[in-house]
Order: sequence, then C-alpha cells, then structure tokens
Amino acid sequence: MDLDTMKMNPSIRVRDDDVMVHSSGFNDEECVERFKRVHEIIVEGGALHVPAILITEILDFSDVIVFIRQETLAGRMEPQWHGWKHVDYAKIPQEQIEREIKMSQTRFREWFGRGFTKFYTPWGADASHINDACNRQKVHMVTCADIVRCVHVNREPEKFRGKDVEILIHWWEGVGRLEKALGRLQ
Repeated sequence: MDLDTMKMNPSIRVRDDDVMVHSSGFNDEECVERFKRVHEIIVEGGALHVPAILITEILDFSDVIVFIRQETLAGRMEPQWHGWKHVDYAKIPQEQIEREIKMSQTRFREWFGRGFTKFYTPWGADASHINDACNRQKVHMVTCADIVRCVHVNREPEKFRGKDVEILIHWWEGVGRLEKALGRLQ
C-alpha cells in the first residue's frame, strides 16, 4: 500500500525502542530493511511510528537518518530520544544528562528538522535527577511504568480500542503480534 495515501490515527502510537542497535540476527542491510518494514506495518495499521533514537547507534545508518527525516516531514514518524548511548541513566550525573540532551537536540534538528520532546529512558530508568535534567531542558521523561505491549492489546483489545495508546516494540522483534494488535485497535 502507498504510504502517502495511508490514514493516520495519532491516538495510536508505536514507540520503537533501540532504533538501529546492531543486531546479531541481522546484518546492517537487513537491519535497515527490517526497520523500514516495521514502519510500513505501523503506517498501514493507521498508527504513528515513534522511533526512540540512540545517537551513537544511528550514526552507523546514515540512510536511516534520511528515511526518518523524510517520514517525519511527511507526518508518519515522530522521532524521540532514547539516549546518547544505551546506558542506565540512573547512574549518570544530572549535568551529563543535560549536556547529552543539548547535544542530542542539536543532532535531531540537523537530522530530522525538529527537536525531541520526550526522553524514553533505556530500561525504563526512573530517578529524580533524570527527571530534573529533563525538566530543566523542557523534555518529558517517559519510563516503563505504564508500558503497553502488543500482547496486552491482543489479550484485551476492548481495553485499548478508541483510546490513546502507545505500544512499545523493538524493531527487531517479530511483526505478527504488532500487525494483530494494530488490527484489533481498528
């Protein structure tokens, strides 16, 4: 299906963590194709793709940066921040977190034509100094406290249908559950 003709339901968001982390299951070319296929499934399902970007990981995939920029400008993606590196930010000093947010905002503007508004913390890290750093930089911290996964939607679709929902996935996971969950939300 042509992505340009798809209807989006912005109340269904698919948070895609660890975008372009190197995978032992796929070579780099397969990683790119897999990420694009996951995006297509999300858009075909009427949802908004929210790739959670790790700055140091995506650097190896310049073509994905271009793809995300194109899809963001077309309104089919909303890239957000997952960190400078995939580390436990509860162990990082607040000043360093603030520096990384600032540096990452610069990269996002260069790459995607916009900054980010959310920090999806790796491993759902939740600490007051992370939240303080985010507040000082006007970024909303999102942990894993209220995670919704495909399995939750597939078990109880009526609980989520017609409501704002953000489903957490990783681009390398199986796509069958994602397709089923998006179908059940229609």
